Amino acid sequence: MGYLQYVNVKQGTFSEHRFSNGNTLPLVQLPFAMTGFAPQTEDHGGWFYHPASRSVEGIRLTHQPSPWIADYGTFLLTPQTDAIFDTPSRAWSGYRPSEAILSPHYLRVRFLRARTDFELTPTERGCKLRLRYPQGRTPILSLFPVYGNYTFRVDYDENCAYATSDGARGDFHKDFKTYLVLRFSVPIDREKTVCGDTFLHIAFRDTAVEADAATSYVSFEQAKANCDAEKEKAYDSCHTPETTVSSA
Repeated sequence: MGYLQYVNVKQGTFSEHRFSNGNTLPLVQLPFAMTGFAPQTEDHGGWFYHPASRSVEGIRLTHQPSPWIADYGTFLLTPQTDAIFDTPSRAWSGYRPSEAILSPHYLRVRFLRARTDFELTPTERGCKLRLRYPQGRTPILSLFPVYGNYTFRVDYDENCAYATSDGARGDFHKDFKTYLVLRFSVPIDREKTVCGDTFLHIAFRDTAVEADAATSYVSFEQAKANCDAEKEKAYDSCHTPETTVSSA
């Protein structure tokens, strides 16, 4: 862990479709892991992150190593409060890139519109999340599609959210699907949670929320098994590194 503070995951990300400075992504991900995470500042196909942008649409669960290599099985997680929007292009928030922390083992982004701190530390097949919403507002975590067909549902007894995506660019098997499970530490508010065809707005009964997330290419049962197996394997959950490198 001593060397992680020197890793700059933003190196090579100052790129656009017409001009490359590296065409990398600031992946928060374990080495050779199944799942990675990165901020989505604005979706332009493979180019969904730019270090100079002062807006953020959410944190993307991604399998994309480079803008030139297609993503697949991807979801977008966006905190919202009170005024709730059903698409990332409307739910976007301002943020301060200089204050965000992006390192291999830890992410922290403050969504200014929602006044919410979003923290994440990765596991091999998912992550641990921590959300801190402001008092006096309705705390919402939205799941949005990126491309492909999606399903969303909530199990209030298990306090879990379930989602699938068959989104894939390239020559993938026709039956390909990613299964995502999110298990929350606080009760989900049944009355304020809204599940649509292209979004899931999960409302909570507390403003301090933690969650375990895991994915599978097999089934929800396997995703839940992965969640159980990795629950204690993450690095110190949402632990802020003492030193970070934030230059582009």
